[in-house]
Amino acid sequence: MGTRISGYLHGWAGTRSHCPKKWGGLGLKDLPLFAQALAAKMGWTLLTRQNLWTSISYHKCIWPLNIMEWTRLPNWPKSGISSVWKALLHSFPLIRQNLVWRINDGSLARIGLDPWNGSNGRHLLSRKLIQHLHSHEIKVLANIADTLNSTIFAQGWKSTQQINLPQCWYQEWNDYITALSESHIRIKEGPNELMCHQSDSGLYTPKSGYQALISHKVPDLITYWWKAILKLTAPPRIKLFFWCILKDKVPTGENLMHRASHGPTWCTLCKNAIESTTHLFLKCTTLMDLWQKISTSISFTGSWEGVDLNRAWKSWYHWHKGSKLQSLPLIISWYIWLARNPNIFESKPVS
Repeated sequence: MGTRISGYLHGWAGTRSHCPKKWGGLGLKDLPLFAQALAAKMGWTLLTRQNLWTSISYHKCIWPLNIMEWTRLPNWPKSGISSVWKALLHSFPLIRQNLVWRINDGSLARIGLDPWNGSNGRHLLSRKLIQHLHSHEIKVLANIADTLNSTIFAQGWKSTQQINLPQCWYQEWNDYITALSESHIRIKEGPNELMCHQSDSGLYTPKSGYQALISHKVPDLITYWWKAILKLTAPPRIKLFFWCILKDKVPTGENLMHRASHGPTWCTLCKNAIESTTHLFLKCTTLMDLWQKISTSISFTGSWEGVDLNRAWKSWYHWHKGSKLQSLPLIISWYIWLARNPNIFESKPVS
């Protein structure tokens, strides 16, 4: 039976199996995405460290641009380069879209273009306003710091009158200054530092990169119940099987019919309805009789019922939270499946 389930899983777990367990997946790695996350670590090293490899890479592939000018390019040439550098370029957008500045002296963060830590997308300005500022040699945050109006509590920033800004851009500039103030940005001595905002530490890691990639690929798979199933007292194969039930991935008659497979589509246990996942594990009269007999024998409260399996499981889980009875739906579903299969494949009567 375990071999049969493994074969089914190989065929239809798909992308869901690559999700982290906290999102309702199996926690298996999507190897192409994980390789991309690992390659992105090279891009982070190139931006944040000085060593022999970064020096050679810079002079061979980036010079005469400086590293930040190269980072801001819309795209990079990918012909006539090594496979390692191709892998870095392929993964580099993962780094670039999550870069923010930790502002110190403000000499590198470009006004209206580069995000700072805590900007949350409020760092952008219109193209015409940026061009106007550049024509007046106002390019980086250090150029708009107002030291005379700064206090120990807040950094002062130049107003629209101080930079001779036309009135049509007053509101946009005031919103930008408000964003800087609310982020508590201060101009002070010290080098500016690049941070990766998707990581709590501010440093890029392959783990944080992989989670960002997989979340963009399957953003709708975050579920409440998967970690709860993992913690229950039951054999791993039964917990895995129940995961397949809640994902409607068990090869019931209805699911096999949708895959153009030949076989019985009528429920072999009750012979009253099409064998769907919801019917077999929630509404089948044979299952309901089994639940009634177990309820009578061990005298528990609560019932296995609901509009669908997910709601039935949620209700049961919260009703019996902290009790060993939480595992009961998993075990009953498993034995229903074990009774169903010999009836179909070996013509054995259901006990």
